[in-house]
Amino acid sequence: MQPAMLLLDESVQFFIHLERHLLSRKLTRGASIFAQQVSRLRSDVIAFRAVVALGQEAPAAVLARAFIEGVELAMSLVVDPDFSDRYFDSSDHSIFWKTSIGYGKIYPRVEAFLRLAGGTDEMIAERIAHHKATKDALSGHVHAANFSAMRSLAPPLLSHPGAFHIGELGTASAHLPRLCLLIADETQVFSACCLSLLIRPDAPEALKHHKPKAELGDVVASAHVLQTLLTEYGDQLEAHYATFLDYDTSAADAAPTSAT
Repeated sequence: MQPAMLLLDESVQFFIHLERHLLSRKLTRGASIFAQQVSRLRSDVIAFRAVVALGQEAPAAVLARAFIEGVELAMSLVVDPDFSDRYFDSSDHSIFWKTSIGYGKIYPRVEAFLRLAGGTDEMIAERIAHHKATKDALSGHVHAANFSAMRSLAPPLLSHPGAFHIGELGTASAHLPRLCLLIADETQVFSACCLSLLIRPDAPEALKHHKPKAELGDVVASAHVLQTLLTEYGDQLEAHYATFLDYDTSAADAAPTSAT
C-alpha cells in the first residue's frame, strides 16, 4: 500500500494548498463559489484517506465516486459562469441536479473545461469515458450491490492474492490501492488544468486575482510533485496492482476463505 498511499498523500496536499491559495485571494462571487467547492474536495479526499487507512473498502469507494462528481462540478463552475450562479442561488438542489448535472448533463461542461485547458479531442474523449465507466463501477457501493456487502464481509486480501479474510477489521483490500491511484490521477489532471488556466491573461473568474505569494508557490510545487511521481511510476503501479484483482463484480461469486 505504501506507493499508493504516497500518491494519495500528495493529492491531499494539493487540495490543502489549493484551498489556502484560493482563500488568500480577492473573493469575488465566481471565485468564492469555486473556492467552496475546492474545500469540499479537500474534505472528501481527507475523509477518503482516513477510511483507506482503516481498511474500509466500501466507504472508500463511495467517497471516490463523490470525489469524481465533485471534480466534475468544480470544472463546470470554472468554465460556465451562468451555471455557477444558478448552482449557488439554487434553493432546491434536487431539482438543480436533475436539470443541470445528472443524466449526463454535466459532461459538456467537463469537456469545455478540459478543452479550455488545452486538452486534445482524444484526451477529452478518453477522460469523459473514464469518468462514466468509473462512476458506473463504483455505483454498487453507493446503491447497495451484493458484491459491496460481500467484500465488506470478506475483503480480498492485498497481502494474500486470491484469499479472503472474514470479519477482520482494518484488512487491506486488494482494491484499495487502485482506488488511491484513481484519486491521484483525477487530482493530477485537475491540478494541471487549473494551473494551465490560472496563468492565462484571460483566466476564468474562478481562478483570477492570484498574486505570486507563498500560497501559490505551494500549489505549483505540490502539483509538480504529483505529476512527476505519476509520470514516472503511475503506469507501473497500475499494472502491478491490477494483477491482484480487477475492480469488477467477479469477486462476489467467489467463496470467502480465511487467510491463516
